Amino acid sequence: NETKMDFPDPETGDPVTKEVDMEYTDLAFGVGIGGKFVAKQGFLIDGSFGIGRNFFDKYSPDIVILPSIYLGYRF
Repeated sequence: NETKMDFPDPETGDPVTKEVDMEYTDLAFGVGIGGKFVAKQGFLIDGSFGIGRNFFDKYSPDIVILPSIYLGYRF
């Protein structure tokens, strides 16, 4: 997550705006939906989609989206 921050210039002391990568840890609550489809031969596709809202860190994005697709074989 990139955030614009002001830093003092080492030579003049004037503020200089730079983009900085911010690391964060946050907790999100949301909803999700998905399904699993299994063929008679044992192959499966599992797909889901979730959306949530982060709560605590001011540098984290407000909304998080989690789409997923899994392919596999069922024994």
